[in-house]
Amino acid sequence: MASSRKQTQRVNQRRNERRRADIERRRANAHKRGIQRVAAEHRRRRRWSVAAAFVSTTVVLACAIAVLLRSGGD
Repeated sequence: MASSRKQTQRVNQRRNERRRADIERRRANAHKRGIQRVAAEHRRRRRWSVAAAFVSTTVVLACAIAVLLRSGGD
C-alpha cells in the first residue's frame, strides 16, 4: 500500500510538472504573439503617419501654388 501511494505521488508530481511546463510555454507564446501584434500595430501606424504627412504636405503645396497663381493672375 505504501509503495502504491508513493507511486501515485510520483505520478501526480510528474503530471503537475508537465502541466506547469505547459502553462509556462503557453504564457511565453502568448507573450510573443502580443509583442508581434504590438510591433505590427506600430508598423501600421508608422506607415499611416508617413502617408498622412505626405498628403498634408501635398495639400499645403497645392494651396500655396493656387494662391500664388491667383495673385499672379490679377
